[in-house]
Amino acid sequence: MWFSPYQPTFAQRVYANLLIMVCCAFVVLGVSNFEAKSLEDSMFTTKSFATLVALLDYRQVVLPIVGCLVLYLVVTVIAHQSQWFSVHARAQHWRELIHAEVSSILLTSSSLAFTVGALLVSASAWSEGLKTIAWWPAGLLLAYVLRPKSQERP
Repeated sequence: MWFSPYQPTFAQRVYANLLIMVCCAFVVLGVSNFEAKSLEDSMFTTKSFATLVALLDYRQVVLPIVGCLVLYLVVTVIAHQSQWFSVHARAQHWRELIHAEVSSILLTSSSLAFTVGALLVSASAWSEGLKTIAWWPAGLLLAYVLRPKSQERP
């Protein structure tokens, strides 16, 4: 095999995820500026961020996490009830996948919260921006704690 398997560190995932969300913000702001009818509409205001802020909706974070928890519970119950070693091994693999997905969802939502909050602060919506940014450290901590065991552990 030419390439060895590469497992990115959590810090690299945070950096990449934050850059992805910043790029998404620029795309959304670019499209909103392109569609602006006047110079005043093209300025950075809270209206410019409506599409990006909609991505922070609870349905984008809470529902997938609840779905992951239900799947985790089902996999655990099936593995607990089974007597076969192969079922236990597959259940562990599925648990790792679920941890990775939950960590990814939390990491994406916290990076998006930071990006949108910073844009809102730059648009002089201080209270809205700081409330949005407040999710960033909590989401980052949860994403770090719930990362899969296959990633580096201290």
